[in-house]
Amino acid sequence: MKINIDYEDAKSEYKQMLPATLFIFRLVILLISIILFATKTSYYCDELEQKNWTVTNATITSIGTHKDSTFSLDGSSSNTTIYDISYEYKVKEISYKG
Repeated sequence: MKINIDYEDAKSEYKQMLPATLFIFRLVILLISIILFATKTSYYCDELEQKNWTVTNATITSIGTHKDSTFSLDGSSSNTTIYDISYEYKVKEISYKG
């Protein structure tokens, strides 16, 4: 049994379907982006509205430094000192380190 396939026909059908497929794909991506943006913006606004932070004291456990150099394409360089500070604090009898 031999099946005859007209590739030119298939190619033209594909070309006709392509704009609609791309439109649907772009629409789905746009909707997902809007939903994610709205969700994350809502979380961010909730965090900004928090005013009841617990005030506590922290203890610095260690301080370290290291130098960082950056070079630009024009040949100039820049040196920066970076401080690494470790600390501990307690809130409601739970210890945190940072």
